[in-house]
Amino acid sequence: MDDIELLRKKIDELDNKILKYLEARVKIAESIGKLKLQKDIGVSDPGREQRVLENICSNTKIDKKFTRELFKLIINYCKNLQACNRRSDMKVKLEEPIETPDNLTELTGNSISVLGPHGTFTDIAARTIFEKPEFKYMDTIEDVFAAAEKGGLCVVPIENSLEGSVSVTMDCLVNYDVKISGEIYLDINLCLIGKMCKDDLKPENIKTILSHPQALAQSRQYLKENFPGATLQSTSSTAAAMKELKNMENALAIGSKNNAKIYDLEIIAENVNDDVSRTRFIVISSLIP
Repeated sequence: MDDIELLRKKIDELDNKILKYLEARVKIAESIGKLKLQKDIGVSDPGREQRVLENICSNTKIDKKFTRELFKLIINYCKNLQACNRRSDMKVKLEEPIETPDNLTELTGNSISVLGPHGTFTDIAARTIFEKPEFKYMDTIEDVFAAAEKGGLCVVPIENSLEGSVSVTMDCLVNYDVKISGEIYLDINLCLIGKMCKDDLKPENIKTILSHPQALAQSRQYLKENFPGATLQSTSSTAAAMKELKNMENALAIGSKNNAKIYDLEIIAENVNDDVSRTRFIVISSLIP
């Protein structure tokens, strides 16, 4: 065996040792993640991460920039693993029913933040729970969580009987310091909505169908059978789809009866979702005891 092969053999041996150390580090990080969850501590700890990187870079004999980037990758992998494990734990916990306290608005004020604009299913859910509140409509679920973290009372979708958990909400439950205090289930009746009435509809002329990704997914078979040539275009909510539809030609949208009423549009067909669909919404805030 020549000198190069001998050195390569040493590299292979070192790689195996590095891998074993990495595996050990990941296992310890998982254990820390479980303890963080038990103690109600967030996944991210910027101060700790900075100290680790500074310590590593001060002790390395190779390029500091490379070392820093390498260990940032390792740290981020461990953080993502902790977050994934936490989401799995939340799914188990969320299977238990949650009762909404009667004095929620007294605790957090009368303003309710929901995913907007006016007319979303989240809006309908919030109005079912609370009587005559002041609504604030947010552009994204992340914006709703940011309002909740500041002490506001908020409602967000958490899971659907057909499509499963709403991943953005699950991620935000990990990343924002909020508590869940209540829930409500809505049976979802998806409607095909347009600017024209049913009798004037010519399916072959429809080029685009708009809606929230979950609404499109829940009605995919109906759309495939009735509008095979149409492009499905995602929007941030069913209500946002209605607003866009108002300014488009040769387009339809998927949404609720309430959407059609609010935006003065026509219901062309009801119950276009492929199966019975039910969505669970949760009430969140940082001020809930």
